[in-house]
Amino acid sequence: MNLNVSPTGDKSFSPIFPLMKRGSIWLACGVFALGMTVMVWCLQDRPSARAAARSPAIPLRKVTLPDSAAPTLRLEAVDNQLRYLEARTGSTLGVYAWHIESGNRYAWRPQESFAQASVYKLAIATHVLQRVQTKQLALDSLVTVTTVDYCPGSGILQYSLGSGTALVRIERLLYLMLAESDNTATDVLLRLSGGPYNVQESIYSWGIAGLRVDRTVAGMFAGCTARPLPLAHERSIAGMNNRYLYGFTPAEMGQAAQRMQTDSLDTATPQALARLLHLLHTGKLLDDPHKARLYEWLARCNTGYARIPLAMPRGAVIHHKTGTFFGTCNDVAIVRLPDNRGHLLLVILMKGPAHNKAILERTLAEAAAAVYAHLPLHAPGEKFGG
Repeated sequence: MNLNVSPTGDKSFSPIFPLMKRGSIWLACGVFALGMTVMVWCLQDRPSARAAARSPAIPLRKVTLPDSAAPTLRLEAVDNQLRYLEARTGSTLGVYAWHIESGNRYAWRPQESFAQASVYKLAIATHVLQRVQTKQLALDSLVTVTTVDYCPGSGILQYSLGSGTALVRIERLLYLMLAESDNTATDVLLRLSGGPYNVQESIYSWGIAGLRVDRTVAGMFAGCTARPLPLAHERSIAGMNNRYLYGFTPAEMGQAAQRMQTDSLDTATPQALARLLHLLHTGKLLDDPHKARLYEWLARCNTGYARIPLAMPRGAVIHHKTGTFFGTCNDVAIVRLPDNRGHLLLVILMKGPAHNKAILERTLAEAAAAVYAHLPLHAPGEKFGG
């Protein structure tokens, strides 16, 4: 017989207690092994888990828009013009117009999602400027940019990378992103912001639903062309250009446009972007000095003279951001109208076949002109100047 201690601390002599003890140990081991098996099964790289890991999408939240129930005007003449433009080009338009002083609005597919392309740089800039306001970043801080950061497409920062690196102030990066629509500057600012996830968290905090920032611009290129990004040590300016800018057949261009416009990543609704413009205009997101800097950069945007600016009257001051990418042609603007007629927030998004850029821009300008011609720019019985 063996001397054993019972669970209560009593000493007893029992020939079967050792067996019970051994049985308990084996039972515990079995439970532990089963638990580990279940945990490994749950964490293993199954196809669905692999797909989720590849997707940089951020979980969506339900956010209430304070202005979502506000009425919009029914402008039949504008409806007819937009239908004609869509039929002529085979494209789909999304429009939201909001005259601040009168409160008059017009919307066409306000809650349909559209690829933003470079329009999403406006949300990124707002997020970065908020971090500047809270002293997390400084406009005069120097940032090292290398060829690993290089993204093809629009922008002039690439010409500063001839030696492989460049030192650029954050203020300069913001200017390049908004005025020149510089893709490399955008991806560097996203890196400084902690990635798209942090920008999306800010968007949620602003109370905006239907506006997404999911990827870098380089990630957009990879997703739309189905050509994965090369590893960091394999990147070069020439290599990235050859991979994402050249050698596409018309069929491949069409496929890229299809991917761009059916992907849920980096999309926005016209209403969500109008909400962002309104929050910026009313000073809800940025203090006056940083709002003034943002407006200055947007007023110097040189990538879309043939879009909303072409449709606005002489003397209007236009702060806008464009977006162009594989059949996507967008422009969003805060317009200070001449003759003391107030401010017009205008969002025009467009998706469809990969047409010639001139055709897309002409269509967008015609849509903007139709809205401006028919949206009442004063409240009943009230006028805003001449």
